[in-house]
Amino acid sequence: MPTRGQALFILYLIVINVVLSAAGYRSAQPSSYYTSRSAEITAYVSNRLGALSFANLALMILYSGRNNILLWLTDWSHVTFLFLHRWIGYICILEAALHSAIYLRVYITEG
Repeated sequence: MPTRGQALFILYLIVINVVLSAAGYRSAQPSSYYTSRSAEITAYVSNRLGALSFANLALMILYSGRNNILLWLTDWSHVTFLFLHRWIGYICILEAALHSAIYLRVYITEG
């Protein structure tokens, strides 16, 4: 069971990933590549989910280290970083699965 501080930090990680994956899309229609505005936004959402999943991998690797600088800076235990490493992994897997599922849906509907 996470402590309150760990739970708040995990909530922060989830919220920041949701906000970064859902905000700031602009459509540039008419487009020579995308047939509709919804297809364009769907591609943008899927691309951003894939990029966020890949960007979180660096954080996940940083949290898994035994002698990283964050242990010294934060004075948190190694167990706490392994716990956060696990949650970042869950977020990475979810974003990668959504990225793949959205593109699978696009490719099936477009033939």
